[in-house]
Amino acid sequence: MRIGAHYISGENCEFVVWAPFLKRVEIKIVSPREKTIPMAKDARGYWRAILANIPSDTKYFYNRLEDERDRPDPASQFQPEGVHGPSQIVDHDSFQWEDADWNGIVLPNMVMYELHIGTFTRDGTFDAVIPRILVIRDLGVNAIEIMPIAEPGAKYRNIFTNELLTARNYKDATALHLSEVFSNSPVALMERLY
Repeated sequence: MRIGAHYISGENCEFVVWAPFLKRVEIKIVSPREKTIPMAKDARGYWRAILANIPSDTKYFYNRLEDERDRPDPASQFQPEGVHGPSQIVDHDSFQWEDADWNGIVLPNMVMYELHIGTFTRDGTFDAVIPRILVIRDLGVNAIEIMPIAEPGAKYRNIFTNELLTARNYKDATALHLSEVFSNSPVALMERLY
């Protein structure tokens, strides 16, 4: 079973969370319009609900009714307000890739650079990396491993305190921003330059 929030058709979104020991779980939509929806539990402990008309900027929590606490989705893909704030739905199909004919780089020819977004530039953002991509290429690099992009929980953004490993860092504008940044930058041309 696929956990988290994901679109199954149009604006129909499936929410799934594994919580086998809880008696009741609800989805609490906090924006764009607040509402609470009960979830159904299956025999394996997965709670599930399918909701219609859920826009991609919807923010939500799971509410554990045993302690009345709102919790972010443990399989969240975007936490725009940090690890303790609401999760936000990401429509991954909304980004149109234009590299269908790209086959990648064969392993024996790969020269990889491990790039830590938070320490590579003063701003610590994906956008700040773009002007320096060609400098990396000039080192002989033809592949970049971006790390870490998981959401850190520490107040001072220590890169080794990631709490939500499936949620991309909220310091940049949107969850799909990484795809946009790197598909429209010199890194998209990196392999063609070799």
